[in-house]
Amino acid sequence: MFFKQIKWVAVIVSFIFILGIFYGFQHYQDKQTADELLYQLLNEIEEIEDVEIKEKPESLHIVLELAYVNNLYNTENEISKKVVRYLGDREFKIIFEDKRDEDLDKIFYRVHYSLQEAAVKGNFMEMSVKVEDIMDEHAVDDFRIIVGEKSLYFQLLKDDNYLYEVVPRSPMDIEKLLRERDSFD
Repeated sequence: MFFKQIKWVAVIVSFIFILGIFYGFQHYQDKQTADELLYQLLNEIEEIEDVEIKEKPESLHIVLELAYVNNLYNTENEISKKVVRYLGDREFKIIFEDKRDEDLDKIFYRVHYSLQEAAVKGNFMEMSVKVEDIMDEHAVDDFRIIVGEKSLYFQLLKDDNYLYEVVPRSPMDIEKLLRERDSFD
């Protein structure tokens, strides 16, 4: 009698174990298929040169290497609309990788104070004048500052290198950005 009870326990435990493996594999396969479909969707956008998808606890990070675009704000909106259609209400963050060099980093360092101040205070005209003066000093090929609803979009082109920065406009978004940058590294 005791021997028959052990067999049933072993059968039930084995069944639960195999069921767990099956569902785990199914979840993994669904995730791989979903990631592949998202890659395909994003690779259809001609400005995107490379896509990397990173699963983070708080959201899905979509790292995009972009060619130089005329309007970073419009490009981000186009990409976001496609991703939202695909992911639904799942949290995600788009991170742009650019082709910056040391010279562009130094130029950005000079303008980032004005960008941050304008993001918080809303003095966009004053920021625009200051940034334009700095750009004239460095003889850049092109630069754009676009004021969006939630962020400032700054882009800079000099020679074959370019830089993209998205600066949140609200203090809460700035704190969130800093936490995400710490967890991204």
